[in-house]
Amino acid sequence: MKWINQNEEVFYQKQRGLLLIEKKDVDYLRKVAFGNPRQRARFCTHNSIDDKVHEMIIFHKKGTYVRPHKHVLKTESFHLVDGEADVLIFDEEGKLTHVQNLGKYESGKCFYYRLPESCY
Repeated sequence: MKWINQNEEVFYQKQRGLLLIEKKDVDYLRKVAFGNPRQRARFCTHNSIDDKVHEMIIFHKKGTYVRPHKHVLKTESFHLVDGEADVLIFDEEGKLTHVQNLGKYESGKCFYYRLPESCY
């Protein structure tokens, strides 16, 4: 296995250098997610939490809720590979300003988004 688990949901690459993610890796991630209480898991492809750019492959079970959050002075992007997701954008007062439905490429829906820094 080319992954080291930080906890039951988070894995980092074992060795630095070229990193390839194959179907078997995603299948493993899915299996791990279904085996933990929150039913989610991620491969962190950055080397440490101190890296300026964090990139991840994340599996969320259908119906997963991720609470609104803000990455101060950081951007965030998503490229949906499978399934569907709704992205909700809020202003500083907590008012909903935009809802974007995402789907995999073949669905014809938006499949990628990038939020500006310090956005809820």
